[in-house]
Amino acid sequence: MSKSETKQPKEKNKILKRIIDITLAVIIAGGAIYGINKIANDSSDIDSSKQKNNEAFVDSNDSKLPSTNSASYVSAMVDNEEIYSGALIIVNEKTEYKGKEDTLVSMYDILQNDGTDAYQVESADVKIRMNAATALNNMIKAFAEETGKKDIVVGGGYRSIDFQKEQYEADPEKAAAPGHSDYHTGYSVDFSISDGEDGFIDFEGQDEYKWFEENGYKYGFIVRFPKDKKDSTGYDYRPWHFRYVGAAHAYYIHKNNLSLEEYVDLLKGYEYNSDHLKFSDDNGNEYEAYYYPADMANTQTSIAVPNTDYQKSGNNTDGFIIISQTKSENSASEETTENTSENKTTDKADEKSSENSDDSKAESTAE
Repeated sequence: MSKSETKQPKEKNKILKRIIDITLAVIIAGGAIYGINKIANDSSDIDSSKQKNNEAFVDSNDSKLPSTNSASYVSAMVDNEEIYSGALIIVNEKTEYKGKEDTLVSMYDILQNDGTDAYQVESADVKIRMNAATALNNMIKAFAEETGKKDIVVGGGYRSIDFQKEQYEADPEKAAAPGHSDYHTGYSVDFSISDGEDGFIDFEGQDEYKWFEENGYKYGFIVRFPKDKKDSTGYDYRPWHFRYVGAAHAYYIHKNNLSLEEYVDLLKGYEYNSDHLKFSDDNGNEYEAYYYPADMANTQTSIAVPNTDYQKSGNNTDGFIIISQTKSENSASEETTENTSENKTTDKADEKSSENSDDSKAESTAE
């Protein structure tokens, strides 16, 4: 055999080996690329899963919620201190106020800045929460426009614990104990009537002034101590004492003849993971409200809230009340909506009424 014949098989072996090496390299490289992409995708899926878990998104079809509830929900971390703030907090002889003095504005300043002559304010010391002040200003101006009367005098307002202590020590029969006055909330005011000079006349809610009891809910106000509700509020009828709770809540309270205590207690029967309280106002705007208990074992609570605009308030004891508007029929503002017919629902409302034969301001001790 010649040398050339011997060399040819060797060369073929080298070529075959090179092809095999190249093929193996391509396979290894491809496997490596696949592995890297797989790891990256798995990592992305994990991050996405973590994000969803952190958001705690709960669809309305989730098994935790009955299909009758309208909205979808996300979680929100809130400090448990917030159960002591909001327009629905209950402060009475049984429940002590634990909130803070903040976001207070002078009704005298509101009056001066607006430039209206529709009402008067006792002094610059009459202060309430900003949202309540704006609604109150609009309400009294509407009263003046509809009745032509401009003699309402705004008093009361926020009271500190120290001020209430002075009132209580001066006359414990007429004043609530320090820490147990509705005035602490910053959502309450008292009305009186100017006598045209330097004096005041008691506001009894009669004649033209009955307008406030009949229409105040349109602006978010209720009579804090209504007729025939002493068993729940602890006080006789006080037509001069108005409390801001927000227009949606005020609508339901007014239409179902409830005290604030009865309404907040009613809402505890509509927890987040159960049926929610649903109602429509006279304009067809629809609302959905529910209660969410606070996790009192920790400093914060992860609460479920609608994935849309909503309002939240503590109840001053053990949880939060959430309300959202699920349907809007018009663009009228919450403070100026005119309501003309009866509420479409009275779910779980206590409509029991009785005659209160002697409801006078003299008998209803000052808080």
